[in-house]
Amino acid sequence: MLDQIDHSNQSPLSKLLPTPSAIPELWSKLNESLSNVWNEFICEYDPVESPRALKTLPGAFHVAGLVFISAASALRELSKKRSSERTPAITATKFFLF
Repeated sequence: MLDQIDHSNQSPLSKLLPTPSAIPELWSKLNESLSNVWNEFICEYDPVESPRALKTLPGAFHVAGLVFISAASALRELSKKRSSERTPAITATKFFLF
């Protein structure tokens, strides 16, 4: 048998730079900020979340917001469906046959 050699630990340059910690933190903050903005947008323009939005006649910006919310929700559901099709669950039959 051939032994697997981990070349990354043997390199003298691997310890030269520290592991990045700011990039994952920046990504987390960006995701949190975008999530907050999206939730505020939903609270303002979604008729389910804001019943007062149904009491007045919607303007062009309000209709555009509703279309944007609908499109984002549809794309999210399509991506969920597509990712579930790519990684099918292992059934008992497949487990025993393969």
